[in-house]
Amino acid sequence: MARKIQYGVVPYLKEGNKTRIIMVTSRTHRQWIFPKGGRVSGLSRRKSALQEALEEAGLKGRIDKKAEFTSTIIRNGEKIDLVLYPMQVDKMKNKWDEMHQRRRVVISPRKAEKIVTCKGMRKGIKKWLRWHDKIKSEAANKKAA
Repeated sequence: MARKIQYGVVPYLKEGNKTRIIMVTSRTHRQWIFPKGGRVSGLSRRKSALQEALEEAGLKGRIDKKAEFTSTIIRNGEKIDLVLYPMQVDKMKNKWDEMHQRRRVVISPRKAEKIVTCKGMRKGIKKWLRWHDKIKSEAANKKAA
């Protein structure tokens, strides 16, 4: 039997010269996670991830077309392949579908690493940090040229 696959986002936004990550709690164990879920019928993997961000966290934004981070999470003893896409948040809605089932927080990437208990999610943060540092470096090099 094939392993289950979930698609999600690492949502981030700019606050002045700082970048923040947005996380939500899982519905069952109240652990900090990224919005994620199974592929939505009729939608691409990336559009499914965007849909999860809207439903679970009230976020709208743009996914990087080239980057994706893979990891494995374990839920109830079952291994699940996780594909995360970096999503720059354009809008955080005040009301969203699952707002009464989840909490949402905007925090620094370093603090996110500390509050996440799932190893697969933490791995996603580390991969996002490497990607983000690379993007910042490329932008700085372009500016200097």
